[in-house]
Amino acid sequence: MKVRDYKPKRKQDHIEPCARRIHVEKVRFNDDERAFINEARGNIPRAVYIRMMSTCNEPIIPPEFNKGIWITLATAVANLNQLSRRVNSGESVLAEEIRNELESFRAALIGAKI
Repeated sequence: MKVRDYKPKRKQDHIEPCARRIHVEKVRFNDDERAFINEARGNIPRAVYIRMMSTCNEPIIPPEFNKGIWITLATAVANLNQLSRRVNSGESVLAEEIRNELESFRAALIGAKI
């Protein structure tokens, strides 16, 4: 039985040698500091956030999810999809019904201030 050399693929194999991150620096935080970082970073991985902050490249953190706007837009989109399905299946749909759905969709978009 022949033993093959096993070389696992590394995540940075595709990165240019000069851009690879090979240096490791360890930093210790107390509980308060770590809690502050965890709150500030949002969904950004901790190491990425700390690297960005240490190089003065502040990360862009998206605003909090607004569930009310999402529900309004999801309802409008669902209604519009149902109408388009009816049109594509050959059902008779009045032009006024299409106009009303498009107007309500537009109102939902304007109300969401996108």
